[in-house]
Amino acid sequence: MATLEQVCRRVFSDPSWLIKTLMGTLLLVVPPLAFGYVYRMSEQGRRGQPAELPDWDDWRGLFFDGLKMLLLLLIFTLAPILLGWLVALFLTWLLEGVPLFWAFAGFLYLPLVPVLVLALPVTAASLYRYQRRWDFRDALQLPALLRMVVATKGRLVVPTLAYIGLLTVLFPILPYALFTGAVVLFYFYGLVFQQTVAAARPPTSDLNRASR
Repeated sequence: MATLEQVCRRVFSDPSWLIKTLMGTLLLVVPPLAFGYVYRMSEQGRRGQPAELPDWDDWRGLFFDGLKMLLLLLIFTLAPILLGWLVALFLTWLLEGVPLFWAFAGFLYLPLVPVLVLALPVTAASLYRYQRRWDFRDALQLPALLRMVVATKGRLVVPTLAYIGLLTVLFPILPYALFTGAVVLFYFYGLVFQQTVAAARPPTSDLNRASR
């Protein structure tokens, strides 16, 4: 099975990778266009195709694909992270008067950790299911999405943490890290789901049932 390192080597072997990723970074001012490009990379992974940066064309198609991806990101990434953060803030406000609050205050944010680790893989699973039949009803079935993520046996954890680390380390150039990392990450997610489905034994595999 392909590794994240192999995917990175393939993506950055494109002679025009810097121009293409810089263009995507600039187009974050029009998010549907930038995330439409990430959508296309995810589709390549889902089909098991080599990781190749597509040309910037078909602007109308990119825009509408990006809208679909942004909707799934809102539902499965931004909303859970925002909810977890608000819960942590509420607990901080509620308990700040407790003696020695400072000693355990940081632990109130621990529930955010699994949210951060799971949010992007679940979003990618949702995108994978949508791209199979172009039906949002498939994409919004959370139990099936969680089964898909679990069936990958942890292959998505390290790449997800690496992406979060990349955003942290490259914070001064956050837009570039955000776009370029997402291009690689969502291709890898799609490829891992495709490989896991292909390796499953139908009809007993949870992932194979979930992805139908």
